[in-house]
Parts: sequence; structure tokens; C-alpha cells
Amino acid sequence: MGIDLHKKQSTWKLVDKNHKVIFSKTVLCQPKDIEAALVKLPVSLNGLPVAIEPTCGYRWVDKLLTERGCDMHVANPYKFRVIANSKQKTDDADAKVLAEFLQLGYLPESWRTPDHIEKRRTLVRVRDSLVKARTRIKNQIEGLLTNECPITSRKTLPPDLKFQELNSLIKEHTSHIKNFDKEINRIVIDDPVCKLLLSVPGVGPISAFAIVAEVGDFSRFPDSSKLASFAGIVPSQRSSGETVRYGHIVKTGSKLLRTTLIEAAMRFRPPYDHNLNVFFERLKKDRGAMRARVALAHKLLTIIYSMVKNNKPFVPSYDTAKLGDLF
Repeated sequence: MGIDLHKKQSTWKLVDKNHKVIFSKTVLCQPKDIEAALVKLPVSLNGLPVAIEPTCGYRWVDKLLTERGCDMHVANPYKFRVIANSKQKTDDADAKVLAEFLQLGYLPESWRTPDHIEKRRTLVRVRDSLVKARTRIKNQIEGLLTNECPITSRKTLPPDLKFQELNSLIKEHTSHIKNFDKEINRIVIDDPVCKLLLSVPGVGPISAFAIVAEVGDFSRFPDSSKLASFAGIVPSQRSSGETVRYGHIVKTGSKLLRTTLIEAAMRFRPPYDHNLNVFFERLKKDRGAMRARVALAHKLLTIIYSMVKNNKPFVPSYDTAKLGDLF
């Protein structure tokens, strides 16, 4: 069965081995309505394969159907592009395609995030949204000030109502962000992986928590290149014959993970690690500062993967030629 899920309603399509639709229904996204629809299915729920996309509200639907005995499969939205690219895009068609691909064994599936990981992701993502909202307000104040007067020292704001109200919003957002920071710091203290990541140059408690929350389980990635692909910091590639061209990073996967890693790379300083600094300076000279920062973020993620896999903290390298008598 394929379920095309939306916020208020869903479309169900049950197909047999010949791809013939034997049950079709539009079901409201309420527990009682879903329970009533399950009763009407012409097949047993025990082990029934069901495909669903990870849209808004899918987790409670997935949990409810799993409890009723269904074999749930969550489609990977980045790999399952058949629906998005279809010229005949309807809820009925989408649900049927999900069911058919599941039946054929071609459905690309997403990792089903455990509840405790999902709670951490929600925590860090809500904090991130508050930080972005505060930044928008600061930028708005900056724009208003620039529009009204030349750029000068702006330690104090004019007594106008608009500036005072916007400034009060900044203070309110900051207060809420600090509450999130306290909760995150409390979790980081007791989390062994987060504490391991704190040894990485440029990674603080918030960054460590965001990386662990977004990655979830490091062991689900067979190597660091797969993890880097999930973070979207690998270059795009176009090949034709013997010609291979690399472009900008793909920017797929977790945006927050990618942003966190690049911000950690922005905080990197030469004294932190000699080898990483040599790597950065060489790329900066050849490719420019921003591309070098992105490459450094990729390198840091590779190091983090190795650290977590081997359960070892970051060990900085030093330029022994500058340490003199210490060696």
C-alpha cells in the first residue's frame, strides 16, 4: 500500500501483485479516521508493506500503523524523484507510484529517526530558527539606521518607537535562545559523543550538539564520504567520456549540519592545528578563501567521523620546527 500524506488528509492505494488497485480511499489525518480505514482494508494488516513519505505529521501515522502490524517503509524524498518530476501529479497517482515501487523493491528508503534523536533535532532546529529571527531583526534595525542617518557608532538607538520595539524583540529572542542553550549544555555534559567533539578546533557545545543531533547514528554511514554527502559538502560532478568536471557543493541533506560545519571552519585559527592550517592556506591560495573554508569543513567532518568511529579525541598537530627545545 502507498500513502500520499498531507497535513489534513491522505490518499491510500492498495495494489495486488499485478499492480491492480484493489482498495482506494481518501482518509482524514485523525487517529479515529485512520483506525476506521484500517478496518475496511480487504487484506490482513499483519506484515502489510506500506510506503509513506516523510512529510509533516508522518511520524505519528507511521507509529500508529506499525502498532497495528503494518510493515512500514519511509521513502527517501531526495532519491525518490519520480513523483516530483511527474507531469501527471495527483494524490492518487503519487500513492499508487509509492505502492508499485515498494512492491517491485525499488523504493529508496530513509533512515527512520529514533524518537530521542528526533527530539534533539527539534530542539536544535527551533533554537536555530530563533537565532535567524533575531538576525533578521538586527538587519532590519541596521537598514533603518542606514536609511535615516550616516553610518556612525551605533551603541545607542534613537528613541523612536520602531527602534525601541525592535530592540525589545531582540532581547526577548535572546532570552529564549539562552534557555535553549542551558538545556543543550545540560545534555552535552552527559553525552559521550558530544564531549568527544568538543576537542575539535572551532567546535563548541552548541555545534557539537547540532552535529550529533543531525547525524544521529554515525554507524549508519559506511565511510566518511557518505557522511559528507549527507551533509551536502561534496562537489557536484559531471562526467562525459574521459572528461570529469567538478562544480559547486551539492547542498543536499541536512542544511543545519552543513552550516554548523562551515561555521566551525570559519572559527578555525592557525594555532589550532598545523596540518589543517597548511591544508587551508594551500587551498586558499589556489581556490580562494570561501572554497577553502568549505573544504576545511569537509576535512573536519572526515576527522569527526574517524574520532567517533574509533572513540578517540582530536589530537592537534604542531609545527615542530617552531617548537624549538620542547622536543
